[in-house]
Amino acid sequence: MAKLNKPFNSGDVEPNKAFELIPNGWYAMLISESEIKPVNDKPQCWYVKLRHEVAEGYHPEHANRVVFSNLNLGNDNPDAVQIAERDFSAICRAVGKPIVEDTDEVHGILMSVKIGTKAARAGYDAQNVVKGYAPLSEHFKPTTAPVAATAADKPAAAPASGAAGEPAPWERGDKPSTPTGG
Repeated sequence: MAKLNKPFNSGDVEPNKAFELIPNGWYAMLISESEIKPVNDKPQCWYVKLRHEVAEGYHPEHANRVVFSNLNLGNDNPDAVQIAERDFSAICRAVGKPIVEDTDEVHGILMSVKIGTKAARAGYDAQNVVKGYAPLSEHFKPTTAPVAATAADKPAAAPASGAAGEPAPWERGDKPSTPTGG
């Protein structure tokens, strides 16, 4: 038994709802966390666990949803390592970081991520999986706040870059601000 310090009234708190799978397709996402993890039964092997988040402003119905992936960069199986290296290469190129020394260097940078679905099996539900990576510009244009009026009803917008000739933040690879707290 776990005695609570105070009574809990479930009527005061909106209950969590089960998440449905994110539909297959390309999403504007960023890597928010990465961690090196050991392989339980093989102490000489390891992988990088990545946490991908759907970016706000591109897919409001799926904003902040999370999909995890693993990169088997330290494995006995050379094929597994080659696949992981190719995936990591795609990530680095997608975020404009051709050479990295730490996985933190690819955190917080928007890119296009192709999401697929792994079928349910052996008592496990179906789950979203990462199928590919590309630069954000290959699948998305930068978004702005929703527009209520048509373009003809509004004056021309100022260039997104601020100063003439200066690249916009998404063209420079700037990291978006992320909320703090938990």
